[in-house]
Amino acid sequence: MWRFMSLHWPKLSAVGLLYCGLAAGLGYLTNLQLDAMHNQAKNQAITVQLSHSLNDLNP
Repeated sequence: MWRFMSLHWPKLSAVGLLYCGLAAGLGYLTNLQLDAMHNQAKNQAITVQLSHSLNDLNP
């Protein structure tokens, strides 16, 4: 086991860094997607609210 680790640690650490980078990137993209969905829902709620306000002004 020790010999395997001593021979292959550069590859293993590179793969580990790659996986960490992929996980961080995926988390970042997921947060961007959630923010976009939240903003879309908020804008939709504002649009509905304005629509109701305009309907109240013009009976």
